[in-house]
Amino acid sequence: MTTDVPGLNPRREAREEALALLYQAELTSSPVDDALGAREVPPAAYAVEIALGVDDERDDLDALIGRHLTNWRVDRMPMIDRVLARMAVWEFRSKPDIPTGVVLSEAVELASIYCGERSAPFLNGVLDSVAGEVMADEVTLRPWRVDDTPALVAAWHDDAIVAGSTPPPDRSAAAARRWIEGCDVREQRLLAVDRVIDVAGACVGEVGLSDIDQRRGAALIGWWVGAEHRSRGFAVAGVAAMVEVAALFGVTTLVARIGIDNTASVRVAERVGFMLLRAGSEAEPHVYVHR
Repeated sequence: MTTDVPGLNPRREAREEALALLYQAELTSSPVDDALGAREVPPAAYAVEIALGVDDERDDLDALIGRHLTNWRVDRMPMIDRVLARMAVWEFRSKPDIPTGVVLSEAVELASIYCGERSAPFLNGVLDSVAGEVMADEVTLRPWRVDDTPALVAAWHDDAIVAGSTPPPDRSAAAARRWIEGCDVREQRLLAVDRVIDVAGACVGEVGLSDIDQRRGAALIGWWVGAEHRSRGFAVAGVAAMVEVAALFGVTTLVARIGIDNTASVRVAERVGFMLLRAGSEAEPHVYVHR
């Protein structure tokens, strides 16, 4: 039995144990069960779960990772890099309760400790790309419903969201219901197209188009994700899906205005393929464009 040591992160410790088990199995071309059986002290339960999960799903994990490698193959990756990539992708797929950003950051940190100097940035890029594909399988866009009212009210009172948007003066539930009920009319008049970022039937965020100019095929795009759902790839998947929705309205050029302090939204935009058109300042936001 293992006990948590004050000041240490139990999952971080478990990931290091899992890395050791999987590396030993990879090095000896033997099952993880053999590595487990050779341990005098049983590893942490989460270490065992990761190691067995990765060992069981190795072929599927390698196929997924391979789709995000450019001019390279999984079997040519350094051994520890390959093991760390499998572990992180397994967690992306099997542990949706753990923020994607946490898994990615810890994989990159372990790479910086145990791998070559190029491994950390390489793994960061590959895993960031894989996370987008994994999250896309969970995320759908749908119209707003009245039962989404609590999520909208919460967003209107979220300081992080308010900092990058302009909520209405009236942020009550009644005002939120009126806004939701007006979505269809605004869309019919091409004033705005608003979609819920939905995961398992729940509203985790929103992505919308405004200032729609069909003649030029252009629109502004904005998005937010609720506090408890951030760092899990939902914004990236939602914005990427909205690119396709926009095309249905004849919009092929999307412009995102992002505050210079909003580094999370900058990362989302860049992961979806937006390019920096104009760098911002204290007085003006960054301007990103997707064509």
